[in-house]
Amino acid sequence: MKTLFALATLLSMVAGAQSALPRAVDSLVLKGTHAALRHDYDEAERCFRHAATADRTHPAGLIFLAGLLYQKSEDLSLPFDHHSFDSLLTESEVRARMRESMAPPDPWIPVLRATARGMLAVEEAGSGEWMAAVRDALASSSEAQEAQLQDSSMADAGLPLGNYLYWKSRKTEALHWLPLFTDERAEGIRLLEECAQNGRYHRFAAISSLIWILHDAKDLVRAEAWARRGLVLYPDNRTYLAGLAMVHETKGEFVDAADGWARIASSLGTAGVGRGYCAFSASVNQLRCLLAAGDVRYSESLAGRISEPVVSQVPRPLHGRLKAKIVEWGVLKKRVSAMAASAAKSSDPR
Repeated sequence: MKTLFALATLLSMVAGAQSALPRAVDSLVLKGTHAALRHDYDEAERCFRHAATADRTHPAGLIFLAGLLYQKSEDLSLPFDHHSFDSLLTESEVRARMRESMAPPDPWIPVLRATARGMLAVEEAGSGEWMAAVRDALASSSEAQEAQLQDSSMADAGLPLGNYLYWKSRKTEALHWLPLFTDERAEGIRLLEECAQNGRYHRFAAISSLIWILHDAKDLVRAEAWARRGLVLYPDNRTYLAGLAMVHETKGEFVDAADGWARIASSLGTAGVGRGYCAFSASVNQLRCLLAAGDVRYSESLAGRISEPVVSQVPRPLHGRLKAKIVEWGVLKKRVSAMAASAAKSSDPR
């Protein structure tokens, strides 16, 4: 019953003023998005693949499937299939050009192109291909602006454009005194909030972006509000849980932060990746928060249960992050030992 209620609420929330994708594609994309937000990646993949075949002239199913590959890899710390990702986006561009030659014009093509180029930019940045990342980020922003020029109600275009404007301004912050470098962070946040409020397909991705961006902007009240809003519908979503835990820790609410990281670690264990990088990282984060809260007893218990991942089983792109987290874990274990020894000494009646 809860699931049916959540799905009904989701469908009512995504029905905004903007148009929708073709009916068969629309329902499958919404269903797949709902599954992905519940981390039911098998069901999400089935939906997006079905969407890709339901209308073989439309790029939406392919683009959402490519996004799912990236999300699943990041969430479960699995090897990323670059070849499949690139192939899906290449085929989506072929379909986008096909749709452009058809009448009437499809207002979603610029939005979907912006989404695809934005995903490429993120993937390229993660691989260290900075020039390609800048090129595709610029192309993504141009497509999103074109979408909004064609249809001012196209809130979904706010996801790629809002992210671009905020992070471009953030990275060039020291140059804002120059005429060519304006500060567009507030506009980026506004576009993302509009997408989170009124978007049809990208609203929950916009919520995720807002949590991290508002935290970066030190607007913790709004960051927490958006995290909680996402968790109302998807209480076990690890992205929203991590965002809320991050906000709690920054605010000095270490017990709440530790609880959030514990839920993530437990959830990853249930998903069968309890020995992977993400579960290890969540447990180390939990330990850090418990120590900050002064909970020596549980910190000592947790420190003894954390297992370091086998490096050979962790995807190579994560090795740098794993190494840093192992170093942090070593420092935290020393602090646990020191605090436990100090507590034992103070309780010794002699």
